[in-house]
Amino acid sequence: MTQNIYGWCGKILKVDLTDSKISELQTTNCVDRFLGGRGIATKIYWEEVGSHVGAFDPENCLILMCGPLGATGTQGASRFVVAGKSPMLLPEGFCYGNLGGFFGPYLKRAGYDGIVISGRSQKPVYLWIDDGKVQILNASMIWSKGVYAVGDILKGNSYTFDLHDLLQIAVW
Repeated sequence: MTQNIYGWCGKILKVDLTDSKISELQTTNCVDRFLGGRGIATKIYWEEVGSHVGAFDPENCLILMCGPLGATGTQGASRFVVAGKSPMLLPEGFCYGNLGGFFGPYLKRAGYDGIVISGRSQKPVYLWIDDGKVQILNASMIWSKGVYAVGDILKGNSYTFDLHDLLQIAVW
């Protein structure tokens, strides 16, 4: 029997930067019990991150989640949540932020409800999502550059996108 998951793509990318591994989690395991992107991000955080994990530890997760209305054209539905353990709280603890823009709808159109990033890469990398293909690529040529410079460099590599397609996150 097919489960109808209204508004959800059914997949969450799981990226382990330490081992350069990409896998998928099923959104369907939690959409009936947790409300929206923030609810699912919170569930993933409590399952994946132990209480002993520090904000800058590789075991911490940076979780980006969209809600079920993302990419539908509904007003305000372009929002997405970023969640994880924050060093800004004393003591360090779970925190989330709500952001807008093009990233949330573009992620949904790419077929994913969210991304869970963990681990620590030995070198600068970026995540490239295009037409169902997901890759962890070398970012040494864009490291420490601003968003406009990064856009110009990636366009020079024959990638086709608008500057608003780019979500740039740097973790030092």
